[in-house]
Amino acid sequence: MRKFLAIALAFMLILTLTACGGEQPNDSGNADITTPTTTTTPITTTTPPVITTTSEPVVTTTPPVTAPPVVDKLQFGGYNWIVLERSGDKALIVSENILERRSIHNGAMVNNTITWVDCDLRVYLNSEFYNSFDAADRARIIETQIENINPQHYFDAGDYADAGPDTNDKIFILSLTEVQKYFVNNSASIANYNDSPQWWYLRTPGFYMGGNSDSGKFAFIRENGEIALEFSGTNMTMFDHDIGGFGIRPAMWITL
Repeated sequence: MRKFLAIALAFMLILTLTACGGEQPNDSGNADITTPTTTTTPITTTTPPVITTTSEPVVTTTPPVTAPPVVDKLQFGGYNWIVLERSGDKALIVSENILERRSIHNGAMVNNTITWVDCDLRVYLNSEFYNSFDAADRARIIETQIENINPQHYFDAGDYADAGPDTNDKIFILSLTEVQKYFVNNSASIANYNDSPQWWYLRTPGFYMGGNSDSGKFAFIRENGEIALEFSGTNMTMFDHDIGGFGIRPAMWITL
C-alpha cells in the first residue's frame, strides 16, 4: 500500500514538473514571441489662429447741412404774417405775401418832394386797410413811432433825399434798414403775389445818381429778393412813387 502511494505521488510530481517546464513550441518549433503592445499617441496638429487684419475705417467727411432758418409765423386778421421781432407780449409782423399792388402816392408832391409822412399809402394803410380788421383785431394793433432814416450811409452826400420826420403809425411798410436787419438773405425777402414773386415797396426814399435830388423815388425789393438802391437814367433800381402795380406788404406791432 505504501509502495502504491509512493508511486502515485511520484507520478503526480512528474506531471507537475512537466507542466511548468516551459512554453509549448509553435508550429515552427520556436517558442511564441510575445509582441509588446504599442500605444500610438495621436499627432496633434496645432493650427495657428488666423489673424484677420482690418484696415482703418474709411471716414467720409460730409459737409454739415445748413438748415434753413426757422421762420416764425402767425395768423392775424385773416392773413398769414411773418414775425420779425418779439418783445414781451408784443410782436412786429409783416405780411408773408404781397397783399395788394398799388402806388405809394398819386397826388401832388409837397414842395417838389414826397416822403412817407405825406404819401397816400400811409393814409390808406392807417384808415381803410386798418378798418378792414374787426374790432377785436384792431384793439391788438399798437400805434408805434417808426423811424424814417435817411439812406446817406448807402450813398454819397447830396445824392439822397430827406426821409422826412419819424411818424406814429398803426400800420406801415418796412424801411431799407429794417429789411437788412430782419431778413437774413435775399431769398428771405422774396414775396409772392398770386403765387408769383413780385417787386414790393419800401418806405425809404430814392434818389438820382449825380446829386439830382428827387424824393419822388422809393426803394423796393426785386422779385429775386435783391434790395434796389440806385436810380440812374434808364437803369432804374428805385422807382417813382406813382408807378402802380408794385407790391405792398403791410407791417405792424401787435399784442400777442
